[in-house]
Amino acid sequence: MSVNLKSLLSANTLGDEFTRLRRELEAREPRPRHIVVFGASGKEGASTVAAHLAMAFASGQAAGGGRVLLVQANLHKRAQRNDNGLPFEGPGLWGWDMSSALPSQPFSRQPALHLLGPGNPPSDRMGLASASDRLLAALTQADREDYAYTIWDVPALLQHAEGIDLIAASDGGLAVIEMDETRVGALEYLRGVLDRRNARLLGAVLNRCGRYWPRSTRRLAA
Repeated sequence: MSVNLKSLLSANTLGDEFTRLRRELEAREPRPRHIVVFGASGKEGASTVAAHLAMAFASGQAAGGGRVLLVQANLHKRAQRNDNGLPFEGPGLWGWDMSSALPSQPFSRQPALHLLGPGNPPSDRMGLASASDRLLAALTQADREDYAYTIWDVPALLQHAEGIDLIAASDGGLAVIEMDETRVGALEYLRGVLDRRNARLLGAVLNRCGRYWPRSTRRLAA
Protein backbone atom coordinates (compact mmCIF):
# COMPACT_ATOMS: atom_id res chain seq x y z
CA MET A 1 0.00 0.00 0.00
CA SER A 2 2.42 2.63 -1.21
CA VAL A 3 0.54 5.87 -1.82
CA ASN A 4 1.49 9.45 -2.53
CA LEU A 5 0.33 12.50 -0.64
CA LYS A 6 -2.52 13.27 -3.07
CA SER A 7 -3.94 9.80 -2.53
CA LEU A 8 -3.42 10.13 1.22
CA LEU A 9 -5.58 13.25 1.34
CA SER A 10 -8.29 12.15 -1.12
CA ALA A 11 -8.85 8.42 -0.61
CA ASN A 12 -12.20 8.60 1.16
CA THR A 13 -12.63 4.88 1.81
CA LEU A 14 -9.16 4.52 3.28
CA GLY A 15 -9.62 7.74 5.22
CA ASP A 16 -12.83 6.35 6.71
CA GLU A 17 -10.96 3.28 7.93
CA PHE A 18 -8.33 5.38 9.69
CA THR A 19 -11.01 7.64 11.16
CA ARG A 20 -12.60 4.52 12.64
CA LEU A 21 -9.22 3.40 14.02
CA ARG A 22 -8.68 6.88 15.48
CA ARG A 23 -12.04 6.78 17.24
CA GLU A 24 -11.32 3.33 18.64
CA LEU A 25 -8.03 4.57 20.08
CA GLU A 26 -9.66 7.74 21.44
CA ALA A 27 -12.21 5.59 23.26
CA ARG A 28 -9.56 3.57 25.10
CA GLU A 29 -9.16 3.95 28.85
CA PRO A 30 -6.66 5.29 29.59
CA ARG A 31 -6.61 7.22 26.33
CA PRO A 32 -3.26 6.75 24.55
CA ARG A 33 -1.52 10.00 23.58
CA HIS A 34 1.82 8.53 22.46
CA ILE A 35 1.24 5.78 19.88
CA VAL A 36 4.20 3.89 18.45
CA VAL A 37 3.52 2.34 15.02
CA PHE A 38 5.87 -0.53 14.26
CA GLY A 39 6.56 -3.50 12.05
CA ALA A 40 8.75 -6.51 12.65
CA SER A 41 10.91 -6.63 9.53
CA GLY A 42 10.59 -3.16 8.01
CA LYS A 43 8.55 -4.17 4.94
CA GLU A 44 5.07 -4.04 6.42
CA GLY A 45 4.21 -0.46 5.47
CA ALA A 46 4.38 0.95 9.00
CA SER A 47 5.38 4.41 7.75
CA THR A 48 2.29 4.60 5.53
CA VAL A 49 0.04 3.49 8.39
CA ALA A 50 1.64 6.04 10.74
CA ALA A 51 1.11 8.84 8.20
CA HIS A 52 -2.55 7.93 7.65
CA LEU A 53 -3.20 7.66 11.37
CA ALA A 54 -1.53 11.01 12.09
CA MET A 55 -3.63 12.67 9.38
CA ALA A 56 -6.78 11.13 10.89
CA PHE A 57 -5.92 12.45 14.35
CA ALA A 58 -5.05 15.88 12.93
CA SER A 59 -8.39 16.05 11.13
CA GLY A 60 -10.11 15.31 14.42
CA GLN A 61 -8.18 18.05 16.21
CA ALA A 62 -8.51 20.78 13.58
CA ALA A 63 -11.77 22.26 14.92
CA GLY A 64 -10.64 22.31 18.55
CA GLY A 65 -7.19 23.77 18.00
CA GLY A 66 -5.24 20.73 19.18
CA ARG A 67 -1.98 19.65 17.56
CA VAL A 68 -0.75 16.24 16.44
CA LEU A 69 2.93 15.38 16.03
CA LEU A 70 4.13 12.75 13.57
CA VAL A 71 7.71 11.67 14.30
CA GLN A 72 9.72 9.81 11.71
CA ALA A 73 11.82 8.13 14.36
CA ASN A 74 14.19 6.00 12.31
CA LEU A 75 17.51 7.58 13.26
CA HIS A 76 19.38 5.08 11.09
CA LYS A 77 17.94 6.50 7.88
CA ARG A 78 18.60 9.85 6.26
CA ALA A 79 15.10 10.93 5.31
CA GLN A 80 13.78 14.35 4.41
CA ARG A 81 10.61 13.11 2.72
CA ASN A 82 8.82 9.83 3.28
CA ASP A 83 7.05 7.58 0.77
CA ASN A 84 3.81 9.53 1.23
CA GLY A 85 5.39 12.83 0.25
CA LEU A 86 5.30 14.33 3.75
CA PRO A 87 8.19 16.81 4.04
CA PHE A 88 10.32 15.96 7.08
CA GLU A 89 12.60 18.97 6.83
CA GLY A 90 14.70 21.00 9.25
CA PRO A 91 17.36 19.86 11.73
CA GLY A 92 15.32 16.92 12.95
CA LEU A 93 16.12 14.76 15.94
CA TRP A 94 19.84 14.59 15.22
CA GLY A 95 20.05 18.37 15.16
CA TRP A 96 18.02 18.78 18.33
CA ASP A 97 19.97 19.72 21.50
CA MET A 98 17.67 17.54 23.68
CA SER A 99 16.77 20.47 25.96
CA SER A 100 14.95 23.10 23.88
CA ALA A 101 11.65 22.81 22.00
CA LEU A 102 11.38 20.07 19.42
CA PRO A 103 12.30 21.34 15.92
CA SER A 104 9.00 20.22 14.41
CA GLN A 105 7.56 21.81 11.29
CA PRO A 106 3.82 22.51 10.69
CA PHE A 107 2.39 20.82 7.62
CA SER A 108 0.94 23.42 5.27
CA ARG A 109 -1.86 21.16 4.00
CA GLN A 110 -3.08 20.36 7.52
CA PRO A 111 -2.25 23.03 10.16
CA ALA A 112 -3.05 20.72 13.08
CA LEU A 113 -0.30 18.30 11.96
CA HIS A 114 3.34 18.90 12.83
CA LEU A 115 6.21 16.84 11.43
CA LEU A 116 9.51 15.88 13.01
CA GLY A 117 12.08 13.86 11.09
CA PRO A 118 15.43 12.33 11.96
CA GLY A 119 17.55 14.98 10.26
CA ASN A 120 21.00 14.01 9.08
CA PRO A 121 23.33 12.29 11.55
CA PRO A 122 26.76 13.92 11.82
CA SER A 123 29.67 11.96 10.41
CA ASP A 124 31.23 11.83 13.86
CA ARG A 125 28.70 10.69 16.45
CA MET A 126 31.19 10.50 19.32
CA GLY A 127 29.69 12.07 22.42
CA LEU A 128 26.15 12.16 21.05
CA ALA A 129 23.29 10.47 22.89
CA SER A 130 22.22 7.09 21.61
CA ALA A 131 19.18 6.72 19.36
CA SER A 132 17.16 5.33 22.26
CA ASP A 133 18.11 8.17 24.62
CA ARG A 134 17.28 10.73 21.94
CA LEU A 135 13.84 9.25 21.29
CA LEU A 136 13.00 8.99 24.99
CA ALA A 137 14.04 12.61 25.51
CA ALA A 138 11.83 13.62 22.57
CA LEU A 139 8.88 11.78 24.14
CA THR A 140 9.33 13.73 27.37
CA GLN A 141 9.63 17.01 25.47
CA ALA A 142 6.50 16.26 23.41
CA ASP A 143 4.61 15.91 26.71
CA ARG A 144 5.89 19.31 27.82
CA GLU A 145 4.71 20.87 24.55
CA ASP A 146 1.22 19.47 25.10
CA TYR A 147 0.56 17.75 21.79
CA ALA A 148 -2.84 16.10 21.82
CA TYR A 149 -1.34 13.02 20.15
CA THR A 150 2.12 11.96 19.04
CA ILE A 151 2.47 9.21 16.43
CA TRP A 152 5.91 7.57 16.35
CA ASP A 153 7.08 5.78 13.20
CA VAL A 154 9.94 3.60 14.47
CA PRO A 155 12.36 1.32 12.61
CA ALA A 156 11.70 -2.41 12.41
CA LEU A 157 11.83 -3.88 15.91
CA LEU A 158 13.85 -6.92 14.81
CA GLN A 159 16.55 -4.60 13.45
CA HIS A 160 16.81 -1.82 16.05
CA ALA A 161 15.97 -2.06 19.75
CA GLU A 162 15.15 1.60 20.44
CA GLY A 163 11.60 1.09 19.18
CA ILE A 164 11.03 -1.42 21.97
CA ASP A 165 12.34 1.09 24.53
CA LEU A 166 9.98 3.72 23.14
CA ILE A 167 6.93 1.44 23.24
CA ALA A 168 7.69 0.56 26.87
CA ALA A 169 7.91 4.27 27.77
CA SER A 170 4.89 5.35 25.72
CA ASP A 171 1.17 4.63 25.94
CA GLY A 172 1.51 1.61 23.67
CA GLY A 173 2.39 0.16 20.31
CA LEU A 174 0.29 -0.49 17.20
CA ALA A 175 1.63 -3.44 15.18
CA VAL A 176 1.48 -3.39 11.39
CA ILE A 177 1.19 -6.87 9.85
CA GLU A 178 1.72 -7.60 6.15
CA MET A 179 0.63 -11.02 5.00
CA ASP A 180 3.56 -11.55 2.61
CA GLU A 181 6.24 -10.30 4.99
CA THR A 182 5.30 -10.80 8.65
CA ARG A 183 6.13 -14.15 10.19
CA VAL A 184 4.15 -15.64 13.07
CA GLY A 185 7.37 -16.54 14.87
CA ALA A 186 8.56 -12.93 14.70
CA LEU A 187 5.28 -11.68 16.19
CA GLU A 188 5.40 -14.26 18.97
CA TYR A 189 8.97 -13.28 19.80
CA LEU A 190 8.18 -9.56 19.85
CA ARG A 191 5.07 -10.11 21.94
CA GLY A 192 7.22 -11.91 24.51
CA VAL A 193 9.77 -9.08 24.53
CA LEU A 194 7.05 -6.44 24.96
CA ASP A 195 5.35 -8.44 27.70
CA ARG A 196 8.62 -8.66 29.64
CA ARG A 197 8.95 -4.88 29.38
CA ASN A 198 5.34 -4.41 30.53
CA ALA A 199 4.70 -2.60 27.26
CA ARG A 200 1.11 -2.07 26.16
CA LEU A 201 -0.02 -3.41 22.78
CA LEU A 202 -2.87 -1.27 21.44
CA GLY A 203 -3.77 -3.53 18.52
CA ALA A 204 -2.74 -4.42 14.99
CA VAL A 205 -3.36 -3.20 11.45
CA LEU A 206 -3.50 -5.81 8.68
CA ASN A 207 -1.89 -4.09 5.72
CA ARG A 208 -1.96 -4.98 2.01
CA CYS A 209 -4.16 -8.01 2.63
CA GLY A 210 -5.84 -7.70 -0.78
CA ARG A 211 -3.15 -9.75 -2.48
CA TYR A 212 -4.79 -12.86 -1.01
CA TRP A 213 -8.27 -12.15 -2.37
CA PRO A 214 -9.49 -14.01 -5.46
CA ARG A 215 -9.10 -11.92 -8.59
CA SER A 216 -12.87 -11.77 -9.07
CA THR A 217 -13.27 -9.98 -5.73
CA ARG A 218 -10.37 -7.55 -6.07
CA ARG A 219 -12.26 -5.53 -8.67
CA LEU A 220 -15.29 -5.28 -6.38
CA ALA A 221 -13.17 -4.11 -3.44
CA ALA A 222 -11.17 -1.52 -5.42
